Amino acid sequence: MLTIRLNDDNFLKWSYQLELVLQGYDLFGHFDGSSVSPPKFSIVDEEGATSELTVAYKDWIRTDKALLSLLIASLSDKALEYVIGSQTAREAWLHLCDRYASVSRARINHLKTKLQTAKKGGDSIERFLLRLKHIRDQLRAAAVLISDDDFVIAALNGLPQEYAIIKTVLIARDSPITLKDFRTQLLAAEQTAETRIVHNSDLYAANSSSSAQPWSVASGQGLLPTPSHPLPPSSRGFSSGRGRFNGGQNQQSQFHSSGFCGAPSSNYGGSGLYKVVPECQICSKRGHTAANCYF
Repeated sequence: MLTIRLNDDNFLKWSYQLELVLQGYDLFGHFDGSSVSPPKFSIVDEEGATSELTVAYKDWIRTDKALLSLLIASLSDKALEYVIGSQTAREAWLHLCDRYASVSRARINHLKTKLQTAKKGGDSIERFLLRLKHIRDQLRAAAVLISDDDFVIAALNGLPQEYAIIKTVLIARDSPITLKDFRTQLLAAEQTAETRIVHNSDLYAANSSSSAQPWSVASGQGLLPTPSHPLPPSSRGFSSGRGRFNGGQNQQSQFHSSGFCGAPSSNYGGSGLYKVVPECQICSKRGHTAANCYF
């Protein structure tokens, strides 16, 4: 039933498993000191005791030695060195606690700082909460208790900007929140944040795709091609006729719908756009429109 062997970095897991097994059989009293040894010898009268061992003492010693053997069987070779010479299960247990569970004041301060400054980073919410729980368990083993409220505050302080809304909501609560509900709300916020990131990525990809088409001028919008978005070759060159392209193409000018009657010159205006020189539809001269024509 004991699947973990004690080594330098798993005392909490090992002791937790061992305590559960022994408490299930009502035998952990041999370790915590609540089960004491009965009188060794039977008393026959007021003058003294006989050399005969009591039955209760024999039973207690047999049980205690069996528990000591069980404890030794769950130790690594290195951990076994700390219990050699122990006569009872409690004595061996205290040696192990002194070696593995005792934490210095500097270590406690380090764990508290680590809890308060922990950041989610690239971990998932589930992994982040497990990291904080591990620190809290280490402090508990050193007899330093961290309340649920302090645990919640430490977790909220470690969340990135994407969780600003849920942080504000949880901090502003009037009633305390259970760790179960806290975990559930953070998981829901994580899913929302991931959905928002995917949505923004799709929008960015769509915008990038649309901006990759430089010659995309909506008719009737009054938009002009810029130097970075030139006109297609077929629309560069106009005849002196009334708004028709060179080469005999019977197509209306792209700019008639925008109120322009001439073609763009090869010069750019100061604003970065093509300078449009109008061409009169009556006299075919540039520099004025039909509304201002002398003829």
